[in-house]
Formats: sequence, C-alpha cells, structure tokens
Amino acid sequence: MRKSGVIDVKGLSLKVETHHIYTWNIDDKDFVGAILFAVQKDGYKPNELGVFTEAINTFLQYNYADKYIVSPTFVKVVDVMTNEIIDYQMILDKKIPSLIMSSIEDFKRFNKI
Repeated sequence: MRKSGVIDVKGLSLKVETHHIYTWNIDDKDFVGAILFAVQKDGYKPNELGVFTEAINTFLQYNYADKYIVSPTFVKVVDVMTNEIIDYQMILDKKIPSLIMSSIEDFKRFNKI
C-alpha cells in the first residue's frame, strides 16, 4: 500500500506521509487505518497532532475508501517525545478541534494564494 502522496485540500496541495497503513477484516468488511510517529524536540500540542490525523484521514479517504472502510479510531498519530496519542475519532467527537481547514485558509491568506 502506498504510504505517502499528495492530496488537494481547498486548492492547496499537501504531501501526506504515514509510517504504516494496515488493513483488517471483521464480519466480511474490510477496514483500513494508519499510524504516524511524530517527533519534535519538545513534543507537539494535541491540536497539532490533530492536524496530522486530519490530513492522514483525508489521504486514506482519497486513496482507499473505494475498497476499504476508513476507521477513524485507527487513524493515529503518536508523539514519541510525549507519548501523546491522537486519533481521528477524537476530531469527530470534538475532543480535539478540527484545524486543518482554518490552517489552510490562514496559510493561503498569508501567502496570497
């Protein structure tokens, strides 16, 4: 399975990378999930990790949703410095704010794109 690629979000091309993409089958339904191990000296804030999960979920939807059910609880980012684990389900449950769209809009506005 392809672990990286470019997705288009609101007219901005984003390169998305994962470390592992995995599939499994339950009751004749095929699921897909992914994990990314993120490293930054002082660690990431949970909101920052949430942006990564949003991008990875979008990548999985674009590339695998025709063959698999993308499982939000198994789209995970692990901060190896703080051991914080964020999954896309936390975005859907509003435990972590969705920031990818507002971040892209801010980036486009700042860079006059």
